[in-house]
Amino acid sequence: MGNFPLISAKLAVLGYPFSLIAKDPKNIYLVNIFKQWRNHLGIGVIPYKPRHRCASESLKVLRKNGIIMMQIDQNPRKTYGIDVEFFDHHLPTYSGPIVLA
Repeated sequence: MGNFPLISAKLAVLGYPFSLIAKDPKNIYLVNIFKQWRNHLGIGVIPYKPRHRCASESLKVLRKNGIIMMQIDQNPRKTYGIDVEFFDHHLPTYSGPIVLA
């Protein structure tokens, strides 16, 4: 288990209004485990598709002073990403966090 699930669990336990933009894994067993875990901790879920719904749900959470977690360390396809400079290297990343910022 990486840092992102642990950070989200900690924020939820501390009582922060917290939502996660999520894409469920292909493994159905992991999907069920993650859903149970999020329900138990009270973590809100924003589906990443369709994109317009993801954006509107994210804005609703932010307007209520909620916290959104996005895992932007994934490699996006060129149609969904933009290049950013990171330690003198150009790397692809998703544009969603930039638009919300």
